[in-house]
Amino acid sequence: MTDREKPEFMKLLMSTADLHGKELSTDVVELWWNSLKAFDLNQVRQAFSDHIQDPVKGEWMPKPANIIAKLEGSPERSALLAWTEVEEAVSSVGRYETVQFTDPVINATIRALGGWISLCDQNLDEPWMQKEFERRYLAYSEVGAGLNEPLPGLLQIQNKGHRGDPKMIGSNCGQQVRMIGDPGVGFLPLPEDRTEEVLKKLSEKVTIEE
Repeated sequence: MTDREKPEFMKLLMSTADLHGKELSTDVVELWWNSLKAFDLNQVRQAFSDHIQDPVKGEWMPKPANIIAKLEGSPERSALLAWTEVEEAVSSVGRYETVQFTDPVINATIRALGGWISLCDQNLDEPWMQKEFERRYLAYSEVGAGLNEPLPGLLQIQNKGHRGDPKMIGSNCGQQVRMIGDPGVGFLPLPEDRTEEVLKKLSEKVTIEE
């Protein structure tokens, strides 16, 4: 949402509070705004509507976390949407461009799978590719993705690490993205302790599935 849409959001929030017989302080309203302003206004409206109509939870005034859960859906759905975004990027951008997804978890997952070039060279129609991507995406979602660095493409490799501006991919591409450091050339692993956390999460999931 933009600052120009804040009055509409405030109206929605206050109407919901009135419906549940609640009064919200200025500080609480600001917490609501800061929690949800990253989302689209129409989607926020729908999330509030879904909560109000919920036969179990709709009786109570929602908290920001309740609305965010409606907006983001289940972790599995987020992983599926991320995979769809990656498939489209591989098809439309290809292995030559250096890319950076606005979702840092996607970047971390692709690094763990060998990097952008390696992913582009795979047959993404193979069911195991999607399954492995989603498993790793869920694990990184739980433990954190580390620095959101660009994923080097073939042109960057051939130019000895000089990348220029990466191709931004994701829902917030219009916003300025802060680059941290120089990713250099090739695969950049996450810090060792975080990688171990991810491997532990993956092994736990395998044990549960078995």
